[in-house]
Amino acid sequence: MTARTVTRKLLAHLFIDPATASVRSLGRVSVQWHYTPADPYAVELAFTDANGGLVVWSIARDLLTDGLTGPAGLGDVRMLPGPRRIRMELSSPTGRAALFFVRDDLAEAIAATERLVPRGDESARIDWDDELARLGVA
Repeated sequence: MTARTVTRKLLAHLFIDPATASVRSLGRVSVQWHYTPADPYAVELAFTDANGGLVVWSIARDLLTDGLTGPAGLGDVRMLPGPRRIRMELSSPTGRAALFFVRDDLAEAIAATERLVPRGDESARIDWDDELARLGVA
């Protein structure tokens, strides 16, 4: 049986820097990683913020992949690789956060998505008629 999604629980160290406070550590958090061929270009990451609320980010799979080998990203999501850890910086109007992932854990999660949908095959997984209909074009 072929897997239809990739779901992982990754541990990360979370630091926050909201606009109203200084940088502080929230310690280790569990980050739920979810990938589906129905949205082949993106990975969804979900974790609990400092107030106990669920935070969900949809991040380009290519950005995550590129961030394993060099600085990647502009704007709201940036990746900075180190020898053992990968720093993911997230920025929104309500504040900033940095998640530090173990490089090998992040690399394995990305590899699992590529086993399901190889890089370069993403567009073949999209139902273009459905997408155009949702946009009101078809």
